[in-house]
Amino acid sequence: MTAFIIKDDAFQTILFDQAMLLEMIIYQMDLDLVGVEPCGKEAILKIAQLRPDIIWIDTPLSDCPDGVSIARNIRKIYQPIIIGLTGDQNPKSRSQAKSIGFHDCLVKPLSVSKVKSSVQSIRAAM
Repeated sequence: MTAFIIKDDAFQTILFDQAMLLEMIIYQMDLDLVGVEPCGKEAILKIAQLRPDIIWIDTPLSDCPDGVSIARNIRKIYQPIIIGLTGDQNPKSRSQAKSIGFHDCLVKPLSVSKVKSSVQSIRAAM
């Protein structure tokens, strides 16, 4: 399976870059990371060409269309697995993301177990 990350430039903590952690986890899961893009507008063009199986989208993205708009635009092209990444701890935000087409929405900071569990659950449901 192929993977793509759309990350916010602010997608960092003081101690560790969350996008780098996600990249490491993707490689551990034997997924092929085909792209990492800091802005949704650029990413949509690359995604249309590469058509990755799984896309992680940071929501919201600063200076770019928000993650929801990006997901909707991607869905017009094809139907990949889309997983949101958010700093919002509110459970309502997670259920709202699922209701608009995200397969899952993970709350940052990320962990190996969160990411692996999410992907395994989605794969099992398909």
